[in-house]
Amino acid sequence: MKQCPACSKEYPVTTKFCNIDGTELVDKPSASPPVPGGKILAGGDVTQNVSHHMETRVYNQDETKQVLTCVVSSRKGVITEGSDCKSCDGWALKEYFNALRNICHKCEQDEASNRESEYRSMVREFLGDDHLLDQEETRILEEKAIQLELPSEAKARIEAEEKVRDMETMSDALNPLDKSKFKKAKSAFEKKGDPETAFSYLGGLVVNYSKNEELAKLYLLVSVEADPEKGLAFLDTSSFFRNLGDSALKSIRKIELLQALDRSAEASQEEMLAYSQFRGDRLIEGKTLEGLIDLYFEDDQEEDEREGVLEVASSWRTPEPADDAYLHFVEAYYRFFLGERNDLEPAGDYDLATPFLLRKKRLNPDLFHAPPAPSAKTEGKILAGGDVTAQASAPQPATGKICPTCQMKYPNGGKFCGKDGTALVDDVASDPLPPSSNQDGIQTLQIGENTYAGEVKDGKPHGHGTIVAKIGSINGSFFEGNPQGIFTLTMTDGKTVQVTNVDGQWVPHNPEPPVAQQQPAAKQQSAPSNPFENIDWAWFCSDFQQLVRERVGKVDGVYYFPEIPSKKLTNALNSCNLPLDEKVVLLIDSTVFGSAKNCLLISNTGSLYIHNDWTAFQSGAHSLSWDMLRESAQQIDAKKLKQEVAFGAVSFNTTGCSLSAKQVEMIIIMVIKRLLELQVANSEG
Repeated sequence: MKQCPACSKEYPVTTKFCNIDGTELVDKPSASPPVPGGKILAGGDVTQNVSHHMETRVYNQDETKQVLTCVVSSRKGVITEGSDCKSCDGWALKEYFNALRNICHKCEQDEASNRESEYRSMVREFLGDDHLLDQEETRILEEKAIQLELPSEAKARIEAEEKVRDMETMSDALNPLDKSKFKKAKSAFEKKGDPETAFSYLGGLVVNYSKNEELAKLYLLVSVEADPEKGLAFLDTSSFFRNLGDSALKSIRKIELLQALDRSAEASQEEMLAYSQFRGDRLIEGKTLEGLIDLYFEDDQEEDEREGVLEVASSWRTPEPADDAYLHFVEAYYRFFLGERNDLEPAGDYDLATPFLLRKKRLNPDLFHAPPAPSAKTEGKILAGGDVTAQASAPQPATGKICPTCQMKYPNGGKFCGKDGTALVDDVASDPLPPSSNQDGIQTLQIGENTYAGEVKDGKPHGHGTIVAKIGSINGSFFEGNPQGIFTLTMTDGKTVQVTNVDGQWVPHNPEPPVAQQQPAAKQQSAPSNPFENIDWAWFCSDFQQLVRERVGKVDGVYYFPEIPSKKLTNALNSCNLPLDEKVVLLIDSTVFGSAKNCLLISNTGSLYIHNDWTAFQSGAHSLSWDMLRESAQQIDAKKLKQEVAFGAVSFNTTGCSLSAKQVEMIIIMVIKRLLELQVANSEG
C-alpha cells in the first residue's frame, strides 16, 4: 500500500500521487520486528523501534516533543496529544482514547466484540434444542447480558439475528423448479438489470417460502423499482421481516420505497429514525455516504459539499468480502467520487457490487453523463430592465476532469492525477462544433444562471420563448431582449402563476387595480418598503458568518448568500413558498441527509420562512414578516418544545438538524439584533 505523507490517505501500490492534494505518495510503513537498542542521529536524536503494535517512536532531547503513531487511526502526533492504553500498551490520540477507563477505542471495540460473541454463542445454544427461548433460558440470558455489560440494543440485535438464522434452518428447501425460478430472478436483476422480470419470478415464491431470507431480501430490493407499493405491504406481512424485528436493512429499504413513491415527508422521518436508532451500523453509514455523494454530483459540485463527503468518509472502513453487497457498492461509489475509478461499470463478472452499480445507473441515467452539446454555446447577462445581451461562442461542455499528461479521466471534483500528480483540467468533448454565424431563428442561449430557448434575433431573445430558471420555466414574448407583457410561470412543483417583469425582477401579475387606487388620494397607502433594500448581502453574510463562528462555534448545516448550494436552495424555495421577489440570505438545513426540504430561511426582507416535516408540532410551511419576527425576539424559546425552537406562534423542528435547538435560537437572535442595527443605521442615514 501507498500513503500520502500530507493527509495519510492510503492508495494501491500502482498509484503515485495523492488525488486530494497532489503530494507524492510513499510506501506505507509496514510492521517490522523490534530492533534492540537505537541509533543516535546527528544532534542527539534517538530513533528506536517499539515492539507493541509496531509503532515508531522518535525520541528527541525534549521528551515532550516525542512523535508517536496512534494505534487506532495511524495518525502521528506529539506525545502530549494522547495517552498510553492500559490494555495493549499502545499510544492513542485523545479523540481515540477513553480517559475514564485508560483504554484506546480499538481495545474497547475488541472487548465489545468478544462480549457479543460470548452472548451470541449462548443464544445459539439455547435456540438449537427446540428453536425457542423458554422462560428459564430468557432469565439466564438476561443475567448473562448484565454480567457482560451488554447494551440492550446489542442484546436485542443478537437475539433477532440468531432467531432469523435458526428460522432459516427450519425452512423447507426450494424444490428444483422454484430454485430455477429464483436463479432466473437473481440473474435478471443482478446481471441483466431487469427488475420487472425478476419481480415476476419472485411473486409466487415469497408466498410459498415466506421464511426464506434470500427470497425476502431480493423481493424487497427488486420491489423498490418494480412495485414499491407491494414492497411496502410486503414489509408488514412478510414472516421473515416480522421475525427480524427492527433493523437497519428494513429502515433503508423502507426509505427507498417511500422515496420511490414520492412520499418525501415519510421518507425523511424514517431517515431520522434510522439515524438515531442504528447510528454506527455499517449499512446506515453507507446510506449516509451514498446520499451525500448523490447530492454532490446532482448539485454544482461545490467544495463545501466535497468536504462534507470527505468528513463523513473519514470513518468509513473498506468492506470485507463477506460483507453485504451494498457496502461494496458504496465503496465503489466513493472511489468513483475520489477519481480512483473511471466509471461505475461492474469490475468483471464477480464484482460484489454489481446489482447496486446497475441500479444506480438505472435510477440516475443522466448523473454520470455529460449533457448533449448544443449547436452553439452562448453566454450573456441580464441588463437593467431585463435586456439580454448574448455572445455566441463554441466551447463544449466539460464532461469531467482529465490528466493532460496520461489522459486518465476522472469525475468532476478530482484535482490531481493519481498516476503522475499532474493537475487535472476540464475534459472537453472532442470534435467541437464550429460557432454558428447565424444569430437569428430558434436557438438556445445561456443567460447568467438561466437558459433561454426560443426565437432569437441579433443574438437576443426576440419573439416567443421560454426561460428555464431555478424557480421553474417562464413562457412568453420578448422584444430585442426585453420581456413583453404577461408570462406564465410553471414552478417546479407543477403550479402555474401569471407574472410580469419589473426592472429585471419577475413579480406576480395582478390584473385588478389595487383598491387603494380606486379611493380618494387621501386614503391611498403605499406598499411597505423593504427596510433592507440597500444592504450589501454578500458583505452582511460574510460578516455574520464570522460572528457565528466566534459566538456559537463551528457549525454544520448553515449556509449563507451567495454560497448556498443550488440543489438545497431549490428544495428550500419549493418547500417554504418564498415570494418571487425575495431572495434567501441564510439557510439552516434540518434534514438528516442534506436535502434542505425541511429548513429555516431568512430572506432579504428580514422575513423568516420555515418548513417542518409531518412529525413536528407545526408541520408544513410557516412564515413571519420582519416586523413579526422582530416583535417575537423576546419570545424565542428553545426549551418549551422538545427539539423545537418557538418564534412566538411559529416553531421550527430541529430533529434532523446538525445544530441543537439552542444553537438555532442563538443564531436567529443574533440575526435579529444585527438587522435591527442596520435598520436603525439606515433610518438615521
